[in-house]
Amino acid sequence: MPSHFWIFLTEIFSHWVTFVTGSAVSLIILVKEKYTEVTVKWKAISAVFFLGVTFSIFFAWQDEYASAVWRGTELAKSNALVDEKGREIHQLESQISQKDSYITQLGGLRDSTFSQLVKSQGVINNLGTQVAQFNHPETLKPIMLSMGSLYPDTKKALHSNSWLILSNKTVTPISANFTCEGYIDDLSATIIGSGVMMGGSNRLFGNQYRIQISAPAWSSISPMLVTTYYNEDDPGTCGITPLSAPK
Repeated sequence: MPSHFWIFLTEIFSHWVTFVTGSAVSLIILVKEKYTEVTVKWKAISAVFFLGVTFSIFFAWQDEYASAVWRGTELAKSNALVDEKGREIHQLESQISQKDSYITQLGGLRDSTFSQLVKSQGVINNLGTQVAQFNHPETLKPIMLSMGSLYPDTKKALHSNSWLILSNKTVTPISANFTCEGYIDDLSATIIGSGVMMGGSNRLFGNQYRIQISAPAWSSISPMLVTTYYNEDDPGTCGITPLSAPK
């Protein structure tokens, strides 16, 4: 507080000196004494000095007021800049949070995919074990796995289902009956992995087809894929009965 008071007094003195020594008042006094040869009275000079003090106080206050207004304006600009930077920081934090959430989702998707791969590998290993278990017996024991609608064709029927049929023995030529409980509108059979296949299927009854393939062989590494087409909602249980003996 005392330092502010002395600064204010310094500002008053500076304005007072400027007003008394360099103002138009001093020039008027000089001209009057020069041309009228009448000495200006000390009362008039004292009045000028006191008037200078009054004006100096006003000008010092005006300087401080203008400085305060300027500082207030600059402070408002600084606060606005700080608020803007704060909003930018908040926006960046929100973007970082979204990226962290996305990374977390990717991590969850990776874990889920890995879990599915592990389960799929377990299924494959289980199938391999079953095939290996059937490699030694003399009797042909096909394993049928329903694969769903892999090759839909509405020109043949409204519904379809594909069967992956594994064999524990090598069978060639292939002769087997494929039978379902319900009516079969159409049926196709192929050996997976074969470039050229000799043979096909033909209807025996409404619910049964004869599969006859002379080449290639049906084996544990070359499974058969049978696709049934039907208009009923469910053709019931299906099965395959091999007629040809394994080699």
